[in-house]
Amino acid sequence: MLTKFQPTLDGEARLLILIEAFSKGTQSLQGRTKLAKLDFFLRYPDYLERGLAIRKKEPIPPPKDIEWQDIETRMVRYKYGPWDPSYFAILGRLIGKGLV
Repeated sequence: MLTKFQPTLDGEARLLILIEAFSKGTQSLQGRTKLAKLDFFLRYPDYLERGLAIRKKEPIPPPKDIEWQDIETRMVRYKYGPWDPSYFAILGRLIGKGLV
């Protein structure tokens, strides 16, 4: 029986890239919530642009005419921000493979 939240190779690759990019030396990316928030910006680049503009205190760019295709499935709003229910399966698979 297949569940709705199966890990995908794309999801695994995306999370591995984030973990590698935000791990420096002996410090590693801490927490699933932080990982989920970073993944949100990869999935929705328009929000990444807006977030960067806000951080730099620049005017927020107007929305583009081009709609980005969502990566895989939509994320859901959770207590502390965006969340994809397949994270548990993806992280378990990465741990099982010895990659995390």
